[in-house]
Amino acid sequence: MNTPLLEQYDSITSSLAGHGVVWLENLRRDGIETYRNLGIPGPRVEAWKYTNLTRIRKNQFANAFNQGAQSLENLPDGAVDIDAPKIVLINGRLNSGLSNLND
Repeated sequence: MNTPLLEQYDSITSSLAGHGVVWLENLRRDGIETYRNLGIPGPRVEAWKYTNLTRIRKNQFANAFNQGAQSLENLPDGAVDIDAPKIVLINGRLNSGLSNLND
């Protein structure tokens, strides 16, 4: 079974957070091997029978830490106009340029 995730995993593994942490790399290796053997669950797997994951098989995956919007332009008007400190996280990482921690 070959999926976009498996095809891309080797090329992104060195850029993942925690690269070089032995226990984490072992856990990831075991996880990717399980995924390689079992694939994405389908309706024949009882716990997943009502969840259609067909479209995810076709997705191209990318390391989220190398991606992400660098602006807040797509948010609704006034969504970030607040009178309080503002912390903006993009893909789980602080974006200090878009955050306001002065107060």
